[in-house]
Amino acid sequence: MGCGVGFLKFLLIGLCVLYGVIAIAFSAAGIYLIVQVQKVPDLGDAAKWAPGLLVAIGIFLGVVATFGCAGAVTGNRCLLIIFATSTSAILAAAFIYGLTILVVGTQMTNLMLDVLIEVFNNDQEAAKTWLGAIETAGCGLQTANKMLESSKAIGGCCIALAIVQVFAVIGAYMLMSKSASYERV
Repeated sequence: MGCGVGFLKFLLIGLCVLYGVIAIAFSAAGIYLIVQVQKVPDLGDAAKWAPGLLVAIGIFLGVVATFGCAGAVTGNRCLLIIFATSTSAILAAAFIYGLTILVVGTQMTNLMLDVLIEVFNNDQEAAKTWLGAIETAGCGLQTANKMLESSKAIGGCCIALAIVQVFAVIGAYMLMSKSASYERV
């Protein structure tokens, strides 16, 4: 195998490790939110599905990372196709989700606020537990400006993840075509 194929394998394995780290982060955030949601007794089922969705996304990303890493190490076309197709689907879903948030984000925010206001009006202890840290910190870690900076960082991470996904798909297809050309020889 040539130097280019070795580099593609190294690049794809690195991207799959990054996928694995992202999968762990999603799962950890979901588990943390599940624990936090359990502290609010009357929250209802309307808000309890979101943490479970984060855990499911984390598990799915972990499986995709495993397929990509195994495909890169072995040069198995089937695993590389599964990895590239899954990554393309994730990228398309993230794009559609972003457009949906732009279109109906205000209605979703108002719906969540109505649910939280109803719950917090019924349980003042839950309101103090959840909102106490926000009130004392001014909606951010130190000030309200920190919240804006954090949201910009999250947007930057989303853009970086999209770029990583595009490179992962391109790398998987290139490695697939290189592996196929070596198999014909």
